[in-house]
Amino acid sequence: MRFRANTYRQALGSTGAQHIIILLLAALLPDSGTLFEVCAFAALAFWVGVGFIWLRRRLEPTSTDLLFIEAGFVPLYVLACLLSFWIWHKRGVL
Repeated sequence: MRFRANTYRQALGSTGAQHIIILLLAALLPDSGTLFEVCAFAALAFWVGVGFIWLRRRLEPTSTDLLFIEAGFVPLYVLACLLSFWIWHKRGVL
């Protein structure tokens, strides 16, 4: 997959589509909303990070900033799932 965002608008459009698809799929899983909850927290953390990037570099985003905005949600979601289930397993919740 090739990332090609040159502006905030392009990066936000790409990540918006990713969010809609992943949140919709997570909501449709029959697991009592567990993965959707993890996905929602990962999405919140991601958007907080995007907000910090935007506050620091409103007019001149670096290529790394745009790469994080365009492609950072999926790895963050995978990491959030792994950490959540590992913590829940250690605490005896699962």
